Amino acid sequence: MPSFVTADNLYFVLDGGSLIHRVVWPKQDSFGDVYITYMSYLKRHCGDEVTVIFDGYTERSVNTKVIERQRRMMKRTSREIIFNESTVLLDPQRQILSNLANKERFNSQTC
Repeated sequence: MPSFVTADNLYFVLDGGSLIHRVVWPKQDSFGDVYITYMSYLKRHCGDEVTVIFDGYTERSVNTKVIERQRRMMKRTSREIIFNESTVLLDPQRQILSNLANKERFNSQTC
């Protein structure tokens, strides 16, 4: 008997690296508000059946992905920001995420 895809049996697996750029951060809000925005986005577009995965490459890895990140960092980068849920966003999303340490910190806090 063939199986059919229905809304009842869908499960989403999303690329966290893509998702981090897809959701627009609210300006002048806290990182806690940004996390809520991500959760709302996931709930609205995927429901409860979703897993977000991250590539797991770190600055210490040596591979094509890391080399490409380093090349991009030469173009533009941001200062490293130590933040928590109550920290207010003062810099634009794109600028914050251009610093790999900021991006990794954000990813680890959203998991």
